Amino acid sequence: MRPEHEQGVTLVNLSMAFKNVDLDYVTAKLSINSWMSMKWYDPALQWDPKKYGNIKKIYLAPQEVWQPDLSTFNSAGGNDVSPFAEVYHVATSDGQISWVPPCQFQVYCSLDLTYWPFDTQVCELILGSWVYDGNSMDFHFEDDNEIAQYSSLWEITKVTQKRDVEHFSCCIEPYVTLTYTIHIRIRSPAYGTLIFIPTFVIIILTLANFYISPSSSEKFLLCGTTIILTAALLIFFSHKLPLMASPTPIIVIFYTNSLCLLSVSMICCMVIRSVQCNSNMPIIIQKLLRSKLVNYWGVEFGLSQQPTSTNTAYTRLIHQETIKDPNMASDIYVREPSKESAGSQDIYVTTRMVPDPSRIPDPAREWYKLACVIDRVLFYVYVGVFVMLALQCYL
Repeated sequence: MRPEHEQGVTLVNLSMAFKNVDLDYVTAKLSINSWMSMKWYDPALQWDPKKYGNIKKIYLAPQEVWQPDLSTFNSAGGNDVSPFAEVYHVATSDGQISWVPPCQFQVYCSLDLTYWPFDTQVCELILGSWVYDGNSMDFHFEDDNEIAQYSSLWEITKVTQKRDVEHFSCCIEPYVTLTYTIHIRIRSPAYGTLIFIPTFVIIILTLANFYISPSSSEKFLLCGTTIILTAALLIFFSHKLPLMASPTPIIVIFYTNSLCLLSVSMICCMVIRSVQCNSNMPIIIQKLLRSKLVNYWGVEFGLSQQPTSTNTAYTRLIHQETIKDPNMASDIYVREPSKESAGSQDIYVTTRMVPDPSRIPDPAREWYKLACVIDRVLFYVYVGVFVMLALQCYL
């Protein structure tokens, strides 16, 4: 039974030595291996060493002495609320009892995976009496915690401790809780390398995809390969991380945006290649592609070297479209001077409007230009997303 004191409160002093920790991302459970030192005073176990052969210390089995009722309030181990091993107690002649059992705690942890895999997690271990209130048993920290880690994937960077006295609406008695706040971070160099190297390769492949000519078959091969690699990495992340994690890791956002932009680029190129030889581009899109900014992009992509159509039938079709839309005349037709002789000395100089082959909107060329513009826009969006996510990591 609990040791009786004149003041009615059994005081237990605690200290803990952390040996090893392990965090499961998927279940959000932190496993803690430690040694806990508990000391208290039991007047029933006092004796005079002179009367007992000068014996000042004895060892007592767990079932032979009272043990403090200490449980894990945020335990993730189900019904197993007692994490302490059954080891012997040390009792001295002055009534002091010392108990240092190895402990295994498993608690739930609120994860912040924003900077995964270079994240730092903060978890809590909350201990207290399951039966006794603060008027019967009180807990105090004896000294600072010791961190003596064995080899582990996780490193304990800091441990803080706090004692709280709480009152509940159901009861008037105070209840004492002890909270250990544990800061941990992953320290395996190989773990970061497995994430960093594929990310660097995906960036290079994605940038190369946006610069390859849309009419090139290599673009489809490269784009398809990059999409498969990105999807495979996202599947790998889904096995390492909880699906309902909040907030979403930056690296997952990066790969998701990469997958979306690559898919849009590939779909646009496929659609444009399927319609460029069979249909004419709408007039509204043609006007948009003639803007100065788009023309600047087009020259950068080498569109000025693309062949243009001088087919008579197509020129006639353009002439008919010009009649429907007079605004196109200034873009397609140019003035051509000509000389006509009426006699041996009289020469008349006239001008006429003729279509300029370089200004005729060849369907294949215009669709190709649209594909290049889309790729350039996606390129800037991709770079913008990368820069914003990178700034979020360092700010």
